[in-house]
Amino acid sequence: MGRSPASTSRCSFWGGGSVRDTAGYAAATYRRGVAHIDFATTLVNAIDAMFTLKVAINERWKNRIGAYHPPAAAYGVTQARRDVVQGPQKASTEKEPTMLWKSVYVAGTGADFPRKKPVEEAIDEGLYDPKEAATSQQLSVTVADADNRAADFAVRAARQALQRSGYEPADIGMIGHAIVLDAGIPVWNSASYVQRGIGASRCDVVTELRSACAGGVVGLILASSYLETQQDHAAALVTTADCWPPDAIDRWRTVSGAVFGDGGTALLLSRDGGFARVVSTSTATDPELEALGRGNQSFGFRGQYPIDLDRRAREFMTTMPSATVWQRRDTAVRTAVDAATSEAGVKLSDIDFVVYSFTGRRVLNRECLKPLGLSIDRTLWNFGRTIGHLGAGDTLAGLNHLVESGRLHPGTRTLLIGLGSGMIWSVAVIETLAEPRFG
Repeated sequence: MGRSPASTSRCSFWGGGSVRDTAGYAAATYRRGVAHIDFATTLVNAIDAMFTLKVAINERWKNRIGAYHPPAAAYGVTQARRDVVQGPQKASTEKEPTMLWKSVYVAGTGADFPRKKPVEEAIDEGLYDPKEAATSQQLSVTVADADNRAADFAVRAARQALQRSGYEPADIGMIGHAIVLDAGIPVWNSASYVQRGIGASRCDVVTELRSACAGGVVGLILASSYLETQQDHAAALVTTADCWPPDAIDRWRTVSGAVFGDGGTALLLSRDGGFARVVSTSTATDPELEALGRGNQSFGFRGQYPIDLDRRAREFMTTMPSATVWQRRDTAVRTAVDAATSEAGVKLSDIDFVVYSFTGRRVLNRECLKPLGLSIDRTLWNFGRTIGHLGAGDTLAGLNHLVESGRLHPGTRTLLIGLGSGMIWSVAVIETLAEPRFG
């Protein structure tokens, strides 16, 4: 900064939450305040830089000395480094940094579903095309009553995961709630509803996650990062929930090859131990396929409902050859899976269970089995075909099913694959350490 006036001085720093607080407070007090730029290397720092104004340091007790001094600019260090060294990059299929987690454990799982509606009943009522039913081989779908709230399914699943884990609500420092549709009320944070429902009043981070159907695994990745970068809380909670009201979306017809099911799921992660360990995670993205889920849909609310996802896909396919779309999709899922398994020190053949989106048989084969060279018996399709596609919750529901069905034993490896429109593929390798006592 030299002798520059405070109004034109700048400082910058790289680091996590402690660096942000210390350097930020120094910037706030030097010459009555100088501007600073925050290059965040951790989730905690990134969240503080984006959403909070304070910088504070401890003196006998937490945050005793501080100031309100937001950064002039804030960057995630991975993107910042790429732009500085290489220059801004053209959008393409890129793998996000793979993470090998040191001490993140699965302490509890939970799920809550309404009644199952048999496919034959839906066909008799004229809701489901019998030819589509024959192709998908779906058996039943979970369907909530009209007065059920999606967020309540998440609350019940979260209570189950919390009770199974042995932790208390006060131990939870982060709640990430993944949804696809809105939770029934626009301009509302349904994650706070989950927080209140389980009595976790001391959380640092409470947020909705909007990564479409990859939300469950994305939440797992964010919660893992939270646990490894802060020490105030021992646990983090990820929940998902969606219901599909007919005035918003036709669960039986909006997507060829899949039927949408209602329900909620939960995953409680811990820094101190659990029945399984999160070994590694990876994410691949391809924004060139973003409009596959948007089509020619105009922005704004008019004409959006009921949502027709098949129409959007057809509109996009007029802009890119089908072969190119599938080549990009196949490359992305292989990239994400190869990165996560390689980081974990295993091969795909070492994985015991692969949990993918609960789609119909044809879609599962094209999106997962064919590009990865898997046999269907290594997936949870036989479970998924009884509840339907839950949106963000398929992977967490699958993990909970493995727990409750007694199929996890010490050494069992499970691969979670979340696919979200955008497009994003998020993957996690989980290794069982002990028999789940609540299975």
